[in-house]
Amino acid sequence: MTIKQQGGIFGRNPTFNNVDVEGTLTVNGEPISDFGTMAQQDANNVNIDGGSIDNVTIGGSTAAIAVTSKLLTSTGTAGNIQTDSAGNRISMTRPGANYLVASTSGGTLNFGTNGVDTQAYIDTSGNLNCLTGNVVMANGKGIDFSATSGTGTSELFDDYEEGTWTPTYAPSTGSFTSITYGNTGGVYTKIGNICIVSGYISTSALDTTGGSGAIKVGGLPYGIAGSSGGTRDAWRGGSIGYSAGWSGERPSSVFASGGASDFRIMYRSNATSDSSYVLVADMDTSGSNEIAFTLTYRV
Repeated sequence: MTIKQQGGIFGRNPTFNNVDVEGTLTVNGEPISDFGTMAQQDANNVNIDGGSIDNVTIGGSTAAIAVTSKLLTSTGTAGNIQTDSAGNRISMTRPGANYLVASTSGGTLNFGTNGVDTQAYIDTSGNLNCLTGNVVMANGKGIDFSATSGTGTSELFDDYEEGTWTPTYAPSTGSFTSITYGNTGGVYTKIGNICIVSGYISTSALDTTGGSGAIKVGGLPYGIAGSSGGTRDAWRGGSIGYSAGWSGERPSSVFASGGASDFRIMYRSNATSDSSYVLVADMDTSGSNEIAFTLTYRV
């Protein structure tokens, strides 16, 4: 069938399936010409031959180069998704913000931001490697080892912390009239629900009037967990590596009971006797009352 340039339609069977236009065909005043063959569709595929996306020719065996698609950010701002000529690098951008780069190289999957191609990557063994940053966990989240066999109540490693703390002396009954500390300080490491503390404490002036009973060391960075069984289940032990300046029994070890926020200083007088508390009366009011210690307990 033919649409004649001077008007009229001419045609006869069996050519009604084809339309030929003499002259220029216009739609809404715009000329349409030189269609060529852009796409052919068979039962399962659409074959593109010729044409372009963003002025990049698509067709035959030639891969698209720098194909760019639009995306919308959460604020509705337009951004871009772009690949390189080899098709193994994808970058996502938006105006005024850092952009993500994802690429493959040697079988690894690389990730980066703001133009740096590799800040982290997944290698061929499936391992995640962080090169310029850390793995940051949300509060209460961690590394879950439940895929391994075990009989514990939890296999989630959800905390690690390092810090400092300041140990202090106090009597188990009453309070000291005054106390001045010398070179005193401590450090701690918390791994899961286990806290390991160490420290050094000394006094340069001390008035024990108003205090009596056992000597306690307070200021722990975390309170001690309560007992889940018998009384001794909650106790946590430690050692004193150095002591000096005491007038009575000399400190030799420390222990903490469940639910406490401090620990007691102990001494052992001989091989057959049980350990006992170091008392306020054992402190030297004119001496340094020094100890260097470690303690491990459950929080």
